[in-house]
Formats: sequence, structure tokens, C-alpha cells
Amino acid sequence: MKTLVVQSHRSPLPYPWLEPCLDSVRRWAAGRGYDYRYLGDEIYALLADLNPEDSTLLERARAQPVVGSDLARLAALEAAHREGYSRAIWVDADVLLLPAADQLALPSGHGVGRQLWVQAGRTGLRLSRQVHNAFMSFDAQDPLLPFYRRTATVLLQAHRPGPVAPQFIGPKLLTALHNIAQFNVIESAAMLPPLVARDWLRGHGDALARYRAALPAAPLAINLCGSLASDQTALQIEMPVLVARLLENGFD
Repeated sequence: MKTLVVQSHRSPLPYPWLEPCLDSVRRWAAGRGYDYRYLGDEIYALLADLNPEDSTLLERARAQPVVGSDLARLAALEAAHREGYSRAIWVDADVLLLPAADQLALPSGHGVGRQLWVQAGRTGLRLSRQVHNAFMSFDAQDPLLPFYRRTATVLLQAHRPGPVAPQFIGPKLLTALHNIAQFNVIESAAMLPPLVARDWLRGHGDALARYRAALPAAPLAINLCGSLASDQTALQIEMPVLVARLLENGFD
């Protein structure tokens, strides 16, 4: 199956720890014989092709790059299918492929990542279970990608003027659709919330314990939530250590 792996980020990279994340994906793709493509800001140009007569999408992308990226990645994967690729895979720039990632199994048709989120609540820690769009795989003949892209486009164009929630057409929409249709979930394509990352670096903690107990499979690809950690100076300082330890030992 002819496969393309697509990643994107603005240049230059804002944090040095992103480079080993990108390298881990390049190595994984090369090891599987996949083609690899890295896009900078030119990925947003794909939004103009979705509806050339409507500037709403480009305006949203300029005002909210995270939201624009959530839509542009879908356009990039559809473009890969039009080029003749049988499968197109999206991997966020802050996703780290762990040493055992050669064991990562991709379901036929489509696959989306698993999001276990641990955060502080009014009465203690709260864990929620969703899916995420940081790691997605779509076969060319599968109907989910065009349906997801069209739904996201319509919702963005119909939304009243002003900012939308950062995850509006990303994990929020994907999870809402998943709750109805039950997509194929790549359970080993996980997400590491900041609270859990801190506990893991210490080797213990309630957030880590809750997370481990809920894990459906051993993580082989981990979204390090760089967009959230960037606002937390302490964790940002710890990120290079986190990445180095994960690359050496996996999520043990």
C-alpha cells in the first residue's frame, strides 16, 4: 500500500525538543517504507481550494492558526489521496514515536488516536476519554476523511463571527462524531497530559496512577501536548528530559 506521512509546523521550530519528535516520525516512516512530507505555513494555502469563493476559512486560519491547522491537515490528506496514495497519515509535530513503534498497528479503512485526559476538578482529579486528531490514518477508499472535512468546513463557515474554541473542529468534533459512529481507534497512539507528564518524570503521582489504570494499550506514539505545555514554563523546561527518557525507555 503506497503510504504518505504528513507533518507540519511553522518554521523555525519554537522549541528544540520538537526536532527529536519529528526525527522519530521520519525514522518510523522510513522503516516502514512510507513516503514522508513536511509542510510549513504553505499548508494553509490548501484551505483556499476548499471553497475559493469564500474567504472565511482563510480568515479563521490567520486569526486562529490552531483551528486552521485542524482543517488544513484534512485538506492535505485528501490531496495525498488525489496524488495516488492509497493511505495518508497525519502526525502532529509534537508526537513522539517510541522505541517500540514498529509494533504500531494501523487498522484498515481509518484510525484516530486515543485521548485520555487527566485534570484537576472541584473534588480531585478527573479523567475523561475521547479521541484525538494528532495521529490519524485514512485509506483512500474510506469515507470518513471527506465526511469529516466537509462537516468541519460547514461548521466553521456557519459559526458566528469571532473566535471559536481551539479544539472546535479537532478533538471536540472528532469525539462527537466518534460517540455516534464508533470510529476505529488506534489505542497505542496516546496523549500525555501535562499533569501526567510531571508525575511520570517524578516516577509517581495520583495523575499518573489514574492514567495508567485507564490505559487501554501500551503507548507507542505519544502526543506531548506542546501547545498546552508552551504556556507552562516549568514543564517546558522539563520537555527535553521527558523526550530523552521516552526515547530511551518508552513509557515504562
